Amino acid sequence: MQIKKLVFSFLCFSYIACAETHSSWVDLNLSPYVGGENLLMIQKGIERMEDYAFASKDNLSLKLPDLNSPPPGYWERYFAQWLIWLPVNCSCCVTQHEIFGHGYRVRDLGDEYATVLGYKMYVLAGATNFEFTSKLTSSQYLSIVVAGIEANDVMTQQMRLKWLNNGFLDPRQFGLYVANALSLTQYTLVEDPPEQNPATSGNDVVSFLHYLKTTYPDTSLDQTKVRNITLVNLLDPFIYFSLASSYQYVQTGRPMKIPMFQIGPVRYLPSARVSMTPFGLEGFSEHFFLVNDSAPTYVYMKWGKNGANTYSGIGARNEALFRNQIGSLGFRMDFWHEPEVLFEQGLLSAEEIMQLPRGAEIPQLYPDAVLRKKKFGGAISLIGAYGKESWPARVLLELGYKSAGYLPGEALRASPIVRGGFSAAF
Repeated sequence: MQIKKLVFSFLCFSYIACAETHSSWVDLNLSPYVGGENLLMIQKGIERMEDYAFASKDNLSLKLPDLNSPPPGYWERYFAQWLIWLPVNCSCCVTQHEIFGHGYRVRDLGDEYATVLGYKMYVLAGATNFEFTSKLTSSQYLSIVVAGIEANDVMTQQMRLKWLNNGFLDPRQFGLYVANALSLTQYTLVEDPPEQNPATSGNDVVSFLHYLKTTYPDTSLDQTKVRNITLVNLLDPFIYFSLASSYQYVQTGRPMKIPMFQIGPVRYLPSARVSMTPFGLEGFSEHFFLVNDSAPTYVYMKWGKNGANTYSGIGARNEALFRNQIGSLGFRMDFWHEPEVLFEQGLLSAEEIMQLPRGAEIPQLYPDAVLRKKKFGGAISLIGAYGKESWPARVLLELGYKSAGYLPGEALRASPIVRGGFSAAF
């Protein structure tokens, strides 16, 4: 309840301070999707407050500043980027990671398996404290461990679609994007001290590797391999666009348009990334399309291999495929063939594994037939907005259904997809 009260307070602030281009959403367990939308709305509200307090000064020079005569407003924007926006960006990233990442997955599993006790929130780091019952499996524990990076990936995707829809990158969100997009890569660069038990580590990658090896004994992943593989995340063009946009904003006070390949009316941009799942690493080939002034269409293909298991999936999203004067209608669909998150208990529970002395031999928890069993699954939803753009508020709704299985930002069990919200301008 405390988290829901906190989110409600944030939303009240956002509706007062924010422009109409961002929206607020709610769903049952405060998923990464509603967390990302609401945090971006809060960020936009703070930006609007800065705009009121400090009028932007235009200067179209893109050259390096002359320290004897810098562009008008240069120093205000320079110090604001580092002293205001970078801390705000990092705080939003940490909040998304902890409350709407690890915290969401615990809420999704339910009190039968785990309960959130509280959060420790700092500007650059955070922690989710939770207790779990003897029913929590090592596979479910993995789903909690990867949920922070999972939530960062969701916010990354939301930012990209908003930027593409607006036609430019928000330069005051440069730190937020880079922190989210490279969250996994950053974790691989930090190693625990030798005396730290990996079963109780606070490092998501260390915990991931320990419980992955415990659950899937044939995995060959270690921290060095994960670090090398996740360098793929540096191929994301939006990382470099956001940094360039920040530089241009400091120089001119204006954002940067998004460079895209263009063939006739179609603009296109590719990207790639790697993320964690409860059954191994997974790579994404991502594709963004814009046709004239339409809403952006996102298409992805994903694939992964861990030990004897291979898994894959495809998906697409367009939040406003059809538009008219009173609203819009879009869709989202995801399909996959992958191992299950195991709810049935193995030889040892997550609690029993954590209580073992460091270096203790852990028996194979599940038969090979269980570990290598894969299922097809999918999720389909419609995304609608009702209300004219001139209205003070528009009603938002996403309705759909997903089958049982792992889909980032969604419930592990088969469940309806129900989210509601509104965008407002004051």
